[in-house]
Amino acid sequence: MFARTLIILSWGAAMAFAGTAYAWKTVELNGPGLSRDARYSGKVLTREELRVCLNRREALNAAVTRMHEEDAALSKEAAEIRKLKDEIELQEPVVDRTDPEAVARFNAMIDEVAERTQAYNAAMKKLGAQYYEHKRLRSDFAKQCGARYYEDDLRALRAAAR
Repeated sequence: MFARTLIILSWGAAMAFAGTAYAWKTVELNGPGLSRDARYSGKVLTREELRVCLNRREALNAAVTRMHEEDAALSKEAAEIRKLKDEIELQEPVVDRTDPEAVARFNAMIDEVAERTQAYNAAMKKLGAQYYEHKRLRSDFAKQCGARYYEDDLRALRAAAR
């Protein structure tokens, strides 16, 4: 009935990556914009390509905001799990092992830590996958939207968006 307390040690190892800080980066256009009065070597985005890149930039940067919010929530959850784990460690030596209700309450705390740790680890795995997908999408953005653009195209697109 009391053997589950030994499992807590492995949960600590599972929580080891709690609060892992990913280097989320926003993306920007390769600017400043060019003037149409001069000739340029290399690729210059068309207005339509620039429009697509602006939309992609907005979506990628919004994803960064969402991932930061999720990371903050997960960091808070990790702290709560650690507090509960510390409470379990404090309670273990003083639990009245002859009182079934006391043992049940203690075991319920252990079960809660196990469930929350499992959910936390799944959420961190998902967030890590989102980070690596975002990193891949940033790389694609740099390749496809890294060319220069004309400033008047950018102004026209911004005016049309208003």
